Amino acid sequence: MPYPLSRPGQIATDARALFYKKWLGEVLKAYEQATVFKSLIRNKSITSGKSGSFPIIGDAPDPKIFVPGVDELTSQVIGNEEVIINIDGLIVGNVMVYELDEWMSEYDVRSPYNQKLAYQMAVTTDRAIAAEIAKNALNGSNRVNLATQKATVALASAEELVDAIFAAAEKLDNNKVMGMERYLAVSPTVFYKLFKYLSAIDKDYGGQGSIATGTILELAGFKIVKTNTLSPLVNIPDSGSVTFGVDLSGDGGQKHQITVTESASGSAGILGLAFVEDAAAMLTLKDLTPEINYIPEKLSNLIVVKMAAGFGALRKEASVIIADPAATISAVV
Repeated sequence: MPYPLSRPGQIATDARALFYKKWLGEVLKAYEQATVFKSLIRNKSITSGKSGSFPIIGDAPDPKIFVPGVDELTSQVIGNEEVIINIDGLIVGNVMVYELDEWMSEYDVRSPYNQKLAYQMAVTTDRAIAAEIAKNALNGSNRVNLATQKATVALASAEELVDAIFAAAEKLDNNKVMGMERYLAVSPTVFYKLFKYLSAIDKDYGGQGSIATGTILELAGFKIVKTNTLSPLVNIPDSGSVTFGVDLSGDGGQKHQITVTESASGSAGILGLAFVEDAAAMLTLKDLTPEINYIPEKLSNLIVVKMAAGFGALRKEASVIIADPAATISAVV
């Protein structure tokens, strides 16, 4: 006789509905936890098409005294511009798992593989955005150097770093970048050098932080963002240069990349990116989506994580590069 079953993944007639949602949730959670830059810039989603428009609103005209009986109000104009960002293409991460290996495995294979794929997608997203923030600063000639040349970050003093951070804040002020949250993205190496410099976290010196939790909340008006994304830029290898970012030009997309070159005597490279949300943008046509397909001829499951997105720079005055004076930085096109 048949027995009624309680199926833990069942909704209505679909016995695996909840299993898929759990798997989807794992991927999205891993992606969102790993991305650093995405939530700090402008984001826009489209449902169709190949590009999206991001408006750039100009300054208002200067006010003037109205003289009654003499003056008449005339319409004044606030200029507008737009930046078009194109979808780079379908960005895909995948891994194929032989079904016999999965059967024999004593641990869950799919969940950690899903999370690894989602993490790498987040790394790609962050590299593209960070490169566009840097390109944006290059377009605006917004660069602040350490006081003296250093061959490595280890040789740079925390005092020099703090001075450069305040100079970056001054640069944004002079660019009239006001009324938005300011962020300073640094590598862990730079972060902990700043952290050890007690005046950077002592409220008496204008910093906010906690020795107990190992955090620097704010410095010179910047929220400090620690990220491994920038680690390749802080010490340029002996070969002389490093290309940073991602190349998504394979299907009509773009190269979201910069090149950092050392001088003959060495360079500490880029030590931080100071920016506001208007520095760059991400355009999404299809959000991050995971799927599993069984490939009969391979007797394997193909695990795929994909999204359709594009990246670009916006307001050229909205970001600043903090770098070693001897580093040569250029955009890759």
